[in-house]
Amino acid sequence: MTTLPQTNPVRMPRGIINAPAAPLAYAPGGVPPAAMAGSMSGSDVWRVIRVNMIWIILLSAAGAVGGFFLNRYLLANMPEYTAEGLVQVQTNTMTNPVTGQTLMLDSGSLAVELTTQATLLRSPGLLTDLLQNP
Repeated sequence: MTTLPQTNPVRMPRGIINAPAAPLAYAPGGVPPAAMAGSMSGSDVWRVIRVNMIWIILLSAAGAVGGFFLNRYLLANMPEYTAEGLVQVQTNTMTNPVTGQTLMLDSGSLAVELTTQATLLRSPGLLTDLLQNP
């Protein structure tokens, strides 16, 4: 009893080196193996996918989980861009841009003015104006 499947083609011994080679028995239909190597039907592709389905599922899940945790790490430790700004007040006077009047500021109103300027610097309107300025 043989262990080979019955669908294997019969292999013939080759002839002498200078003699013409005997034709080889090809796969059913007479198509040489070189021509069969590049052509896969849809059922062949589906068979390869089914055989490797466990690897496809495992690696897709591992990539999704790894990408999620890598994204959380990068957002926490390496933000895309951080802007910092410094506001320096050199005198206790302020000029009103509308009326042109110069005002003396005490320490209480100076703190209010600094808070106001800091809020203006963080406003989305300033960012919009900066991005639209050619």
